[in-house]
Amino acid sequence: NKGDAIITIDTDDVAYFYIEDKAVFMVQKSGTRHIINYTLDQLEQVMNPRQFYRLNRQFMVSLWSIVKVNNYFNYKLKIQLQPPAPAEIIVSSGKSGEFKQWLDELFPGKTSLSEPELEEFAVLAGKTTNVANTPRQPNHAELKQLLRDSLRVD
Repeated sequence: NKGDAIITIDTDDVAYFYIEDKAVFMVQKSGTRHIINYTLDQLEQVMNPRQFYRLNRQFMVSLWSIVKVNNYFNYKLKIQLQPPAPAEIIVSSGKSGEFKQWLDELFPGKTSLSEPELEEFAVLAGKTTNVANTPRQPNHAELKQLLRDSLRVD
């Protein structure tokens, strides 16, 4: 809801949702943020669980916005997002195992995929692109899209 208008945004363009001063914001990959009329609990029920994860009481993130996962004190995790989050994101020690399991279900044995691993995924998926009839490996954005497409729940 934007003023008197209602706008629609594709979920693939959503980086994360967060709470600030009792308002829920949606942040797009471009960094644009919008106040929305849903709670994080409601969003958790309707968003694709293979794409979005509720990290804590303040943040629900898209898999594709996670840039880095660091171990933190007492078995907690510190998450870095792109675009950058307005506050530090800490996953509790109680929830960190569940979060790692979520990542492991999507990428068995990995907590992130490197550029070579994304390229390997594209090769295994048999995907190459053709520019001017010259086969080439997909770029990073294309590889992420291939991976996204393979994770879609129909």
